Amino acid sequence: MNFASGYSPTTIWIETLPKANRICLIDDTGRVYDKSGVEISLVYQDNGKTLKIFIEPLSEEEKEKVKEEISAGWAESLEGVLEESLKRALATHGTFKWITDRFEKGL
Repeated sequence: MNFASGYSPTTIWIETLPKANRICLIDDTGRVYDKSGVEISLVYQDNGKTLKIFIEPLSEEEKEKVKEEISAGWAESLEGVLEESLKRALATHGTFKWITDRFEKGL
């Protein structure tokens, strides 16, 4: 995020959120703003009375990195779920054949 030099003298805090790449704004009517693939920076001003949120698109390189992280996390999560499901099925029914038969039948 490129902030102008000499930002307001009432600025007391600026932070770029390095892991966040999606922002959702929710009010009493529900979700009013939702955007992915962005860099988010917060600026706290006016002795704590104003919060400004700056949103810029991620570079193509950053977007690819996010996609890879999401894919890796999803694959790891799915692997864990499948492993636990197989362990329970084997403990309950005792054979791998029972599991594969159910899978082939779409059950």
